[in-house]
Amino acid sequence: MPRAAGDPPTAAGSAATSSTGGCSTWRRRGAGSRRGGRALLPQAGALRGGLIMVCDKPQNPERREVMAKKVLVVHGSPRVNGNSAQLADAFTRGAEDAGHEVTRIEVGRADIRGCLACEYCFSHEGACCQQDAMQEFYPLLREADVIVWATPLYCYNYPAQLRAFQDRMFCGIAKPFGVKQTGLLLCFEDKDETRAEPLLDVYRVNTAYCGQESIGEVVVKAVYEVGAIAGNPGLQEAYDLGASLA
Repeated sequence: MPRAAGDPPTAAGSAATSSTGGCSTWRRRGAGSRRGGRALLPQAGALRGGLIMVCDKPQNPERREVMAKKVLVVHGSPRVNGNSAQLADAFTRGAEDAGHEVTRIEVGRADIRGCLACEYCFSHEGACCQQDAMQEFYPLLREADVIVWATPLYCYNYPAQLRAFQDRMFCGIAKPFGVKQTGLLLCFEDKDETRAEPLLDVYRVNTAYCGQESIGEVVVKAVYEVGAIAGNPGLQEAYDLGASLA
């Protein structure tokens, strides 16, 4: 089946990195790391193939007190510093400038298995029995007020890694997450914007099913090579979406 992709994967074994965007300091969450006296991860140990990045950019205390939200940017591309990563960077700058706390996770290279449909979570207060990278990500989902999906288009849908992440959110039915808003940052190679409609339908149906408010969608077509999105108006749209978050 053909793939309409904004971000094709790199060769296996490449090291996962993340661009810094507008942050003064990005820190990788790991064992022993602390922020404001609070452990950044609920358990010790290195991440299992994924990255959790926290921005330490100084923020306006007054704005944080009034409107600050915890925003979780879920980046689904396996490609390092590709076009969807730059969309995520732009959104992050806008959200931080508006006074919000942003955490970004890289699921495109994380060890995430599919849901087993075992319903273990229904008898264990929403806990999942599988021990993989999702155990690092679940606490972030529990804390988040807003989730923003940053993704390329693969086979007219989300990449498989991001789909696995979403399927594993099934335990949120057993014990609901507190996410109230969601947004979408999407890029792809094809010049025909209708190619994105299947993914947009999935995003909108899931948002409605979860009773969440969509803060908006940024869709950028005709970008493929790394850096092709540079100068694209979609980057400003992504920044504006983050800056308008309320």
